[in-house]
Amino acid sequence: MKIFTDIIKKFRSSIFAEYVPMLLVILAFFAITFFITDRNPLNKGELSKIKIAEVIRKLEAEEPPRITGNETDEETRNNPYIKHIRTALNGYLDGSNTGAEEVIALEEAGNSDECGLDIVDKLYYKSKFFLYSVADNDYGGVQAYIVFVDKPDRIFWAWVYKLGGDGKYSLRGFCKSGPPDELREKFTQTMVSLIERGEIKFSLF
Repeated sequence: MKIFTDIIKKFRSSIFAEYVPMLLVILAFFAITFFITDRNPLNKGELSKIKIAEVIRKLEAEEPPRITGNETDEETRNNPYIKHIRTALNGYLDGSNTGAEEVIALEEAGNSDECGLDIVDKLYYKSKFFLYSVADNDYGGVQAYIVFVDKPDRIFWAWVYKLGGDGKYSLRGFCKSGPPDELREKFTQTMVSLIERGEIKFSLF
């Protein structure tokens, strides 16, 4: 209900009439959603999560880009979001979990073979890594696909988010991201070849 209150306050002016059609659409949407959830109570929690995620996505779309795509390689590697990946990995390795509190909490909340820092041997994280690709995440922060130099047989997806208030960064997600098993050997050979020829610039430490 707070959403409707905010909308009404925002548009209660001489031009309010312009927004009547939009408000009617919004009201219809929520009425349909209420009807569906009322008929199927098991879906209420999931639908609430979806609506919250959609609001977050729309809000983040209005924020300035964190990764524009025009950065130099050095600027990308020195981006605080990217640098935090190493901070979180080091925190996981030394047991302090500094910078990785959120992803550790998610691991403890549910079991997954694909996500979490405990999905592979810690030897991966002791290696340097390079950026396979990097971009803004639709729900805030930056997502990076990384490959570890000493064990270049997998791509990992890391999502780093900047927390409000103190402005600290947090590793919010970490998952395996390929390649599929049938292509892993070929992928590894390609990565090893590129590394040995010095065609990949290593990121961080």
